[in-house]
Amino acid sequence: MKTKSSEKAASDERHVPVGRDAVREGCPPLGLETLKITDFQLHASTSKRYGLGAHRGRLNIQAGINENDFYDGAWCAGRNDLHQWIEVDARRLTKFTGVITQGRNSLWLSDWVTSYKVMVSNDSHTWVTVKNGSGDMIFEGNSEKEIPVLNELPVPLVARYIRINPQSWFDNGSICMRMEILGCPLPDPNNYYHRRNEMTTTDDLDFKHHNYKEMRQGIDKPNSS
Repeated sequence: MKTKSSEKAASDERHVPVGRDAVREGCPPLGLETLKITDFQLHASTSKRYGLGAHRGRLNIQAGINENDFYDGAWCAGRNDLHQWIEVDARRLTKFTGVITQGRNSLWLSDWVTSYKVMVSNDSHTWVTVKNGSGDMIFEGNSEKEIPVLNELPVPLVARYIRINPQSWFDNGSICMRMEILGCPLPDPNNYYHRRNEMTTTDDLDFKHHNYKEMRQGIDKPNSS
């Protein structure tokens, strides 16, 4: 997918490698990959079947041996249309700064999202779409199923929920996605004890399971050409 030349220079600055140091400069992964984000915090519009539900939309998750394995390698929408989404409930106000996406892990199928919108909400009912000027911003997604792609938000957004809304997908495939969200949970103003004892978002414990440098094929950077 190509973006308009007028948007290219600005968008280049938002696409950075997903290395340990790069993540430290902003907010860390919320923990979809490490299961810090539980299955109950992941929701989707539809899914093809349980094994392709929202709980399987985690970065680097692997499919089972069989094609229709109970544990499959992504979230896959039940329909291919523009009304599909997958969302994360951070369970508290969070400063969201970026999204990392992959396609479906599968030996037989080629499924990935090529572009998407990002929305945020405080109540999961009223949603605000990330804008690019006066229009909705379209983020460039994946061009194959395994290389992770990072998109930084143009500005950090504070909300409890974040939703990914696919806009296009591989022509011969389906809407399928694995993802991670970058964000900094904000202190709970109603809980004095946790405000005093809360771990900072740059603590090493937030990163020890996110060794992106060892990813098999590296990190793709949209619009880098």
